[in-house]
Amino acid sequence: MPSRAIVRLLPALAVATMLGGCMTLWGKEPAVVDAAVPAGPSYQPVPFTEEEFERLARDEADLRDDLADITTLVDGGRGGRMVEYTMADGRAYLWAPGARDVLVGQWKIEPASRPAKVHVRTDKGVDLREMPISNLCLRYQSSATNPASGIASGNWSCRLFTEAAKTRLESRSGDIFRLAERAAVPYPLSPEKTSLGALLSRCGDC
Repeated sequence: MPSRAIVRLLPALAVATMLGGCMTLWGKEPAVVDAAVPAGPSYQPVPFTEEEFERLARDEADLRDDLADITTLVDGGRGGRMVEYTMADGRAYLWAPGARDVLVGQWKIEPASRPAKVHVRTDKGVDLREMPISNLCLRYQSSATNPASGIASGNWSCRLFTEAAKTRLESRSGDIFRLAERAAVPYPLSPEKTSLGALLSRCGDC
């Protein structure tokens, strides 16, 4: 299975989120998944296909590989679109609307305590299946110089990987904005809808 197969799945998951109006990963009150709390069923407006189900039902090592050395455009809900770079060693860097500096943080993959229930469309209809889904956890430093709203700072914020994936709209390999190398953001980021290509075209030193 290709190590970055999940990247090709993200647009479909993003559409599912927009159709259902789900809360995004970095909303005002991000959903936190505790390791001792059952994952249980989650709201899923669009059933997964069989192929999507197989791609998501993977182990933690595969999911870590998907986020290693990747720049991602993240839908931050009320906070707007953000750019996140995740390194293989667990470091993370965030370029957020309203921030003057790049936020430095960490990411990790943790197992959920119980399998989650998801809907899968088959030739015979829609099945409800159980699958082990890991949690994607992130935390960023608290900083008075980075007043970006809607960012969970200082503490770990975790969410089922299937739900977190819906907010991760577009990804490219590498640190295309050099977020890990700079203290200040490339330029002030607008919260409006955009794409990595559009942002990159405005960056003079990327």
